[in-house]
Amino acid sequence: MLQKLSTAIIFTALLSAGITGKVSAVSLTESVDAGEFLVNAGQSNSQPAGTPLTGINGNLGDGDNIDLYQIYLPSGTFTATGSSGQDTQLFLFNDSGLGVIGGNDPNSPDFNPSISTNISTAGNYYLGISLVGFNPQSASGPIFAIDPTTNGVQDPSIPGSGFSSSLNGWSTGFSPAQEGYTISVSGAQFVGGNAAAVPFDFNPTFGVTILGLWAGWKYLRNRKKS
Repeated sequence: MLQKLSTAIIFTALLSAGITGKVSAVSLTESVDAGEFLVNAGQSNSQPAGTPLTGINGNLGDGDNIDLYQIYLPSGTFTATGSSGQDTQLFLFNDSGLGVIGGNDPNSPDFNPSISTNISTAGNYYLGISLVGFNPQSASGPIFAIDPTTNGVQDPSIPGSGFSSSLNGWSTGFSPAQEGYTISVSGAQFVGGNAAAVPFDFNPTFGVTILGLWAGWKYLRNRKKS
C-alpha cells in the first residue's frame, strides 16, 4: 500500500510540475501603428496577463513620430532602453496620463535613451517612444523639463510646467525617413486581453492532498472488507 501511495504521489508531483511551468518572456511587435495618446495606444494583449514583457519592436519616421504602448508594471524596478538608428526619447506615464519619468540620449552619436524608476503602485502604465523634438504636453505646458545643454529629457524631480496635468498633445519636430526601433524592458508584463487564453495553473500541494485522501479512504475500505 505504501509503495503504491508513494508512486502515486511522485506521479502527481511530476504531472503538476509539467502543467505549472514558468511562463516564457515574450517581446511585443507593433503590427498596427501604435497611437500617441492613451485612447489609441498600442495594446500589449497578445499574451496572457502576467506574461513577462522583455521588449517592444516598432517603427518611427515618415510622419509616424510617436508610439505609445499600454503595459502592466508590478511593484519594483522598471527599466527601458531604446535602440534605433534615429534620435529617440522614452517616456513613462501612469494610467491617468501623468508623467512618471522621461529619458533621452545626451548627445549624438549615441541614440540609446534609457529610463529607470521604482514602481510603488502596480497597475497599467504607458510607455512612449518619440523622435527627438516630439515632446509630451499637457494643458498646462511641457510635462518634462528640457536641459538645453544636452537636449536631454530630465527626471520629473525637475518637472515641466505641465507635469501636474495629463498628456493631451505633443510638440513637433523633424520627421526623417522611417526606421525600426527596439525597446528592451525589464520589470514589465503584458496587460492581457479577452483573446489571450489564461494558462491552467495546477497547485501541486492540492493535488497531492487529494490523492493522499483518496488512497487513505481506499485503504480503510479494503481493511473493512477483510
